[in-house]
Amino acid sequence: MQQTPKQLWAHKNSITEYQVWVSYRAATKQLNLFFDGREMDASCRKLQSCQHRKETLTHLLWECPGAQACWKYLISCWGRRRCDGQQLLRYTANCASRVPP
Repeated sequence: MQQTPKQLWAHKNSITEYQVWVSYRAATKQLNLFFDGREMDASCRKLQSCQHRKETLTHLLWECPGAQACWKYLISCWGRRRCDGQQLLRYTANCASRVPP
């Protein structure tokens, strides 16, 4: 589905209050990653390869292979070309430094 920039920006207010709240809590490192009934284990449960990695926001958003696959897919869609591991590393470094590529 192709959309023009005008069509994309027409949806600028479509983010919900809950999404704003979660984004704020994640950015300020206040998002509770645990929930009732979950065994108090701080390891990532997304993939077997992550089993002994601590479940932090950095891991969930950047380091987890599942997150990296998601970022590669999104970057490929945005840039309309395949994203490899090196491009992802550059992208994450730019995001962390808040400097455009």
